[in-house]
Amino acid sequence: MSITPNIPQLQVTNSTSYADLLGLQLGLPRLQGETTNAYVKRLEFAAHLRRTHPYEGALNEINLQLGVEPAPYVNVELGSNTTISCSIAGVILGSDLSTQVTIPLFEFDNDTMWNWRLLSDVVLDINDYVPATLLVADGPAFQLARQSNSLWSFAEGVSGVQNKLKYSGVQVGSELFNQTVPTYTLTSDGDLLFSAEPPSSLTITYNYIATPYNLVGAPIALIGFLDPEFSSAAVTSGSALAYQLREFIQQAMLIDRSYWAV
Repeated sequence: MSITPNIPQLQVTNSTSYADLLGLQLGLPRLQGETTNAYVKRLEFAAHLRRTHPYEGALNEINLQLGVEPAPYVNVELGSNTTISCSIAGVILGSDLSTQVTIPLFEFDNDTMWNWRLLSDVVLDINDYVPATLLVADGPAFQLARQSNSLWSFAEGVSGVQNKLKYSGVQVGSELFNQTVPTYTLTSDGDLLFSAEPPSSLTITYNYIATPYNLVGAPIALIGFLDPEFSSAAVTSGSALAYQLREFIQQAMLIDRSYWAV
């Protein structure tokens, strides 16, 4: 009589490798069932991202811990001086447009709940003003991260009479030097020309508009009470507090009773 051995069903399990040792130092343990190749890719991604407490770093850290990555969600073709920003207040287009335009990411329903619009609806509205293309599968618009194409280059080194700045789209008039400089001309393309030899160790800080621009998103939303635009999204036109916000406050009060005194 033959006896069939009782062999348990094989399952994918995590193993220890040099990648795991590196991941422990980065504070990113391997996810259940994550392959070494996928794990190494996530560690490489983490090595190039800001992971500090401000918004960008906090969002990156949450995404890394859950194994997802921020990615371009919407491509927007902008003019050289067209600004675009995104926050809980919506997608805001401005600068060289005749008036500033705000495209909401959500609407209030009859129960004062935030009813998130679809990404495709937001992109359709953007196309009323500038060309835009959805780059990912459709989904709720809360996935769009807080961002802006109006950026700053800080303490960029310049030397010699003729310079080419690192970025184009320079907002002429925004520039600041760390030392007194000779008379100069600066163009929006980033061409900087001095009338005489400038001081050594000279740096320039300036505002520039990034074009073309992709709105970045992730499957995770990070909303803070200290967001500058939060108050504009917290109440309805009838001054009713959003339902989700009431839930957020309730949870905060359960964690920290000092909120009851506010």
